[in-house]
Amino acid sequence: MDIAGSYLFSPRIFEDERGSFTESFKQDFFIKATGAEFEVSQINTSVSKAKTLRGIHTAEVPPGQAKYVMCSSGEVDDFVIDLRKGSPTFLTWQKINLDSTSRIALYIPAGLGHGFVAKSDTAVVTYLCDYEFSPGSEFGINPFDADLGVDWEIDSDQVIMSEKDRQAPNFYSEEIQSRLPTYGD
Repeated sequence: MDIAGSYLFSPRIFEDERGSFTESFKQDFFIKATGAEFEVSQINTSVSKAKTLRGIHTAEVPPGQAKYVMCSSGEVDDFVIDLRKGSPTFLTWQKINLDSTSRIALYIPAGLGHGFVAKSDTAVVTYLCDYEFSPGSEFGINPFDADLGVDWEIDSDQVIMSEKDRQAPNFYSEEIQSRLPTYGD
């Protein structure tokens, strides 16, 4: 991954005449790869129609919320945006294709923004989160803000979005700037 602290995990898929089996997350492997522990406090699953855009979502640090994200069914283009002031990759974004065939998982540390676009008719995305949902500390940023320059590869008038995401403030608004973490957080 090009964004500091984020990692891709390509699981081993065991296949036989019955189908397949995958260890989607394994704590000891995760620790060896990242040097950090990841204690799961909440698991979320979203089911999205094609052309649904969810994001850009993040949370204040502390408490923050790290995520281990995988696509259980279908396909999404997943986006990570570095929102940590002072980070060597500040405001860098990266697109990662997640699908139920490769079963690649993405680790997103606290302080990064996250969003995705559903590419298949239906996409099921599962998030393992290290901190429970905290509505007061979580917030969204306008995904089509030109200052971020994220290429979602879909026009804003073609996407299905929640009203909350559609009305999210732009990145350089005072509301967002006052809530951003620094790289050391």
